[in-house]
Amino acid sequence: FGRLLGADAESIENGTADYNAIEFEPFTWLFAAYVNENHPGVQKILKQALEAEIVPNFAGYLGNADAGAVIQQVFAIWNVLQRNGVKYSNITSNESEDVTLFSQHVRFLDEVVDNTQANCVDGTVLFASVLRKIGIQPYLILAPGHMYLAFSLDGTDESLVGLETTLMGSTTLKSVGYNQQLTHEMREQMKNEASWAAFEGAIDYGSKALSEALAAINKSNDPRYQIVSIALARKMGIMPIAFSQP
Repeated sequence: FGRLLGADAESIENGTADYNAIEFEPFTWLFAAYVNENHPGVQKILKQALEAEIVPNFAGYLGNADAGAVIQQVFAIWNVLQRNGVKYSNITSNESEDVTLFSQHVRFLDEVVDNTQANCVDGTVLFASVLRKIGIQPYLILAPGHMYLAFSLDGTDESLVGLETTLMGSTTLKSVGYNQQLTHEMREQMKNEASWAAFEGAIDYGSKALSEALAAINKSNDPRYQIVSIALARKMGIMPIAFSQP
């Protein structure tokens, strides 16, 4: 996610190198610009999530919301994205053939929603956009060849939970409860239960990965591991890429 500079960069073979021995210029802050809490598609997602009645409202941390209330809000978003059929699509190609450049194709929010496809970065910035809108602090976690989401349970940097967004497509909710003998309420309950099971798995997977990333950062300061706080990025002046209606 940045350019490798200097003589050491010229000796890279088969994509491997000692990343602590070479100069690294990170551009991870650019990903924060793809997080767009003001995109009109975010409001549509929130409207659908409220219609599902998993939560009565989206209040972020207001009203002394405990960790359980915050997680329920995050799940409500996860649930509606699953219901909309958003699934993992590993499209990461880009125009550069420079082996010293680590880069990533990123879809805009409306492309993900319209095409219901997201690679790891797409799904993470989409989810971060919605969380940012409702006042839950999101973080982009970068690891070698991957990105996933983290969010704060109380608005601080000390209570982060990881979420592996690529697992959204692990369960196809449209096929859940497909039985004419079931009532609408029964089908909806089964879909929510299946969605929650996938969400729990994504939380477990993401949180374990987050622990490993923090350990790598603290132990070796490996530049391939990065944590991008969207709140901090905004304070630094990194604003969302402007959206124009086609």
